[in-house]
Amino acid sequence: MQRFVNNLKSTLTDPIKFKKFLRQNKRELLIWCGFSVFVLLAFIFCSDGDFSFFLTLAGAVQMFGFGLILYGAYKSKNVHGISSQTILCYTISFFFRLCSILFFDGYLPLDSSGDYLYRIVELLSFLFSLGLF
Repeated sequence: MQRFVNNLKSTLTDPIKFKKFLRQNKRELLIWCGFSVFVLLAFIFCSDGDFSFFLTLAGAVQMFGFGLILYGAYKSKNVHGISSQTILCYTISFFFRLCSILFFDGYLPLDSSGDYLYRIVELLSFLFSLGLF
């Protein structure tokens, strides 16, 4: 852990190492910044500031996680280390959750993000999990 902290400090304080880090990780940094902007805009425009936005946020983080796994698998052209049975369980879970929120309103967030954004996020999570097969 101490080695990691020392490497991080030296990367952040040395301008040459920092520029190299930015060049090597440009795509990943853009992906993370894009997700951060998406969450911020979703909160501002699609939420009433209510506690139920956390359900939408949790779904978005889940979607983002599966998107990162799919991106990593696409980038490396390899799915080594990803359990196919776990992905199958997630896909089945997403399918039934998607059936629940598309046809019924009981599982949706109470704020305006539950009208369409939460459904889109859950649909994308399902599609990302299917893409890992």
